[in-house]
Amino acid sequence: MGTSKSYITPSNEYRKNIKLAINSIIKRPNNKNSLFKIVNNLGRTINLEKQALSYYSRSISQIYNFISNDLVYSLAGISGVKEGISINEGEILNFTEYNSSLDLFEKLLSDNASYVIEKTILTAALYKTLKKLDLNKTDNLNNIDIDVFVKELIVNLGCEIFISKYEEVILDKVNDVDKEIEICNNIIEYIYNSLSIKMLKINILELRDEHIVMEFLESFFGENLDVLEDIA
Repeated sequence: MGTSKSYITPSNEYRKNIKLAINSIIKRPNNKNSLFKIVNNLGRTINLEKQALSYYSRSISQIYNFISNDLVYSLAGISGVKEGISINEGEILNFTEYNSSLDLFEKLLSDNASYVIEKTILTAALYKTLKKLDLNKTDNLNNIDIDVFVKELIVNLGCEIFISKYEEVILDKVNDVDKEIEICNNIIEYIYNSLSIKMLKINILELRDEHIVMEFLESFFGENLDVLEDIA
């Protein structure tokens, strides 16, 4: 049986809802109801994009294992690990070669050509996370709290996915770079604050396995915010 031309897939419906909410925010920048709709519909679109979620899950589990195992041992100066770890089919990651934490973490991410966009998004989320937690330099990584770090990374990931998909949409509608930046920043602030509040209610389990991370991301982004809160 064929598919009706009028049928709208869930993914397209959620994107349509986001664009309608953006239109409302352009007219009324502090429209909390529209901001709320953006967050919930964004979560649903993220949850439906399984290939991208799979990449994020695999990468976050790699980062989690690196922080909880190799990085801890390296900072402790344990023999054999200080020199580096094996990544990407035998390539050795040497900790001592990196002053930038972002460069170090980015080296862990896959260079699979099928996930160039996803890697760019995750790298941007990593950058914001490291900056927020004052971990830009590898010398500061001995202060890392894995629970706080992973929560912050996932929240920033949601923000960066929005920027990647809708920044140009906003610019096309307002045709003014300064106005676009202002509107986008207001939306991102609301997304960040609302996802952070949502994350406060969650205990991060050990995310060593990518399948566990996948289940966590599906649950986190797939579930609506409970109420319309005065967040931003």
